[in-house]
Amino acid sequence: MTVGRRWACDMSAKHIWVFFRYSRWLLWLAWLGYCIEFVIHREQHMGAFGELSRRTEVWMFGIALVAVVFGLLELMMRDMAGIKRKPKNPIGFDRTPASSPQEQSPPLQPVPEGSSKTTTDPDKPGNRTVRAARTHA
Repeated sequence: MTVGRRWACDMSAKHIWVFFRYSRWLLWLAWLGYCIEFVIHREQHMGAFGELSRRTEVWMFGIALVAVVFGLLELMMRDMAGIKRKPKNPIGFDRTPASSPQEQSPPLQPVPEGSSKTTTDPDKPGNRTVRAARTHA
């Protein structure tokens, strides 16, 4: 059985990502189909006292749980495959300056010598400590 072993070695992270992606959607469709079947044949899925049967619980909650796990594995494999997701319709303003041809911000320049945020005026101390007022005597 070298064919199966060889195929497993040749499978890249992108192929595994596609597998998880399609499997996740198929699992959600299976869950939706099972929920529709539950609504149509409700009495077959209920016990004597109106509770869900074990088989129905396992299928209804198990399919959804596996779909969520496959979604998380899909995200993990997308990162491992190096697939970058760029939104088609980004929300918000474009934060790149219009003058930048490479869509990058201009590099930061060093501060000129002598300029600082603290002042040297005697009436405005640069290092001021504010203490909280006491609320009790």
